[in-house]
Amino acid sequence: MSREEMEAIKALHVSHLERVVEDIKRYSEQHTCFTDDQINEIQRRLKNFKNADASEYRRIEAQIPSEINFLKNEKQRAEDRARMKAKSKIERARSLQAACSSLESMYNRRSRSVPESIKDYKASLSSLSLIHLDQMEKDIRESFLALDDANDKFVEENGDYLNRLKQGHESVSFDSWLNESSLKKPTAIENRINALIADLATAEIKPSERVSFTERAAQLFREPENQFTDMKLDSLCIDVNAHIKSYREKLQAYHLYCATLQNLQSISGEVTLEACESISSELTESLEEINSAIKSLGDRFNSSLLERSAESKRHALLSALNRIGYRVLEGMETAYVENGRLVVKRSQDSSYGVELGGPQDLRRMQIRVVAKEGMAGFRSKQSDLDEETKWCDDFSRLKQTLSDSGMLLEIDRQLEPGEAEIKTVEFESPEWESSSKYTKHSKQESLD
Repeated sequence: MSREEMEAIKALHVSHLERVVEDIKRYSEQHTCFTDDQINEIQRRLKNFKNADASEYRRIEAQIPSEINFLKNEKQRAEDRARMKAKSKIERARSLQAACSSLESMYNRRSRSVPESIKDYKASLSSLSLIHLDQMEKDIRESFLALDDANDKFVEENGDYLNRLKQGHESVSFDSWLNESSLKKPTAIENRINALIADLATAEIKPSERVSFTERAAQLFREPENQFTDMKLDSLCIDVNAHIKSYREKLQAYHLYCATLQNLQSISGEVTLEACESISSELTESLEEINSAIKSLGDRFNSSLLERSAESKRHALLSALNRIGYRVLEGMETAYVENGRLVVKRSQDSSYGVELGGPQDLRRMQIRVVAKEGMAGFRSKQSDLDEETKWCDDFSRLKQTLSDSGMLLEIDRQLEPGEAEIKTVEFESPEWESSSKYTKHSKQESLD
């Protein structure tokens, strides 16, 4: 495992976590559903993963998915709280609107001028979300107390509450008055519409789409209820839920797209995107187009990573062999790439060597002792065993040298000395070892 691969694994998981954290921060800023302490703790945990050494990649790739699942569940609970809060606000606003209508009627029956604040609130029914409800409640309370007419049926029905207000019983909430009064209570249809508007208010969709759906809901609220109202509301709910689900899927895919692009840029620098790989933050593309772009960028990332990692592995491996006493000649790395195998020896005249073989990406490789072809008369079982035993000692040093340079070498399968017959190869063939002549030939071919 090369350092580049460790870094890439770490960056991949950290970037995904970072997108989830940014999503939570953005949603919390809009709906105030997480405290500052909670946001700080989330960011602290993200920072810990960012600062972790790449050698801890196994811990990182094991823990971050759990962190992401936890945060997504917490965000879902936050969305539920935000919806309940929005629904409560809408219901409170509706009640205060009804109070405005009742107060206006009371003022008109007395031929008294309706307070301007009450008129303003009635004129603002289409923009309730912009109204400061506490101020609205205060203005309605003052307008209500200004009507001190015991002959009015409405005031008579609420005389006890009026007296308590006059006596300064501020502990009695205005919602209590609304519940105790003769104001019209919302119907089941109106409650469903309020819940739908709350869903829209807290849903992660485009503002223009939210306005469009909210206007349809408001129109249903204004229309007199009839036998078609339930059907119209059901249809609207289906449209809203389908759109929210579709947009959420696209948004999650876009976050993955951004993380994938960020990872590609981290190992490739400036990236030129193909037309099919460019996705707008406005999410005008379909989910299929976003997923296709993610796959394309992911393939480019994997290809770049394998290429860089293989080059790093080859260089580190040959450098480590050289440091522990093996002859590494100029051009051997090139030969290794072209032939997929190489033999290195301790000395020019040695009848034994170490064969390196494996695919070009070097994700897996085989290292074993080999003997020079045609030297059977100069070898014995004991000399073969001695050579393999020496290699076992050298391998331990090789592994430590690679570890010191940030390269992790893991053993899948290991044979003991003498367990298998030593393979013989032709050392002089360029397929096995790069000579100076072969090096020059390779360089000339690359220049052509």
